[in-house]
Amino acid sequence: AELPAQGASTQVDVIGRWKRRRLCVERDFVMEKFSLTDGQVLTYRQPEGQFSNPNSDCERHCLEWIRREAGLIAEACRSPGHPARLLELHSGCGTNTVALAPFFDEIIAVEINRVLVEAAEVNLQVNGIQNVKL
Repeated sequence: AELPAQGASTQVDVIGRWKRRRLCVERDFVMEKFSLTDGQVLTYRQPEGQFSNPNSDCERHCLEWIRREAGLIAEACRSPGHPARLLELHSGCGTNTVALAPFFDEIIAVEINRVLVEAAEVNLQVNGIQNVKL
């Protein structure tokens, strides 16, 4: 077997499912990092069994596109005495929330799935985001 690149680590998480049961060895999530072309690095906790884009290149391009467009929208909405605010429905684990937060003065993110809300809380903290209310 080939060893990982110098400085890289390898971890295998095992999750077994059978007859409506689940057994996790170690953890039931993965951590992803996306390095964007503007130098920003976004880190996400993605819970097992929940949607996330399996194509990391596609997801990076989506994050870059949404950030570019959000910057334009936020500036168009912002005026003296009127901060730029965003209401995000079905926010999931906060993938877009984290990406959009630097462009808005306040974000209200709505999600009903408790597992995703917990992951979003972690993602906001890990990325140093403080202008979001879940």
